[in-house]
Amino acid sequence: MNIGLSDAREHKLQVDELEKIEIELLLEGIYRHYGFDFRNYVFSSIRRRIWHRIRAENLNSISGLQEKVLHDPRYMEKLLADFSIHVTEMFRDPSFFKAFRTKVVPMLRDYPYIRIWHAGCSTGEEVYSMAILLHEEGLYQKTRIYATDMNENGETRRVSAEPNANLYKKLS
Repeated sequence: MNIGLSDAREHKLQVDELEKIEIELLLEGIYRHYGFDFRNYVFSSIRRRIWHRIRAENLNSISGLQEKVLHDPRYMEKLLADFSIHVTEMFRDPSFFKAFRTKVVPMLRDYPYIRIWHAGCSTGEEVYSMAILLHEEGLYQKTRIYATDMNENGETRRVSAEPNANLYKKLS
């Protein structure tokens, strides 16, 4: 009985390794063909989004998705929309902000000017959170914060410096 269990584990490891290779090939192909670099995204997150698109297209494998994405830009547009889920909220990742305050802020105090770029920030609540933190630490006046995200076409866009009305409702 242990032999069967061992074989099953070995098979799962082989499937997991094959899946990882297929995902790496897909992401490399996207980067080379379209210029979008998702190769360093969190693997579990990108894997979930890839499998969501595979199921939505009734495909059988990551390689099947790769063929569609590389040969038909419409599939790339759909996958890009899956990759760019717009999730944002004030202080969304408390552990990040705590670590930033305790480990990074002390180093920033020595700089005459600070520039921070928030890439992929959706509507910008994390950016506003950073501005609040920097204001509390007395660093806001010497800081310039850049905020960008992708639009529906995968093009980089500037996120407005003005908070939207929904932000005020959330904070009330």
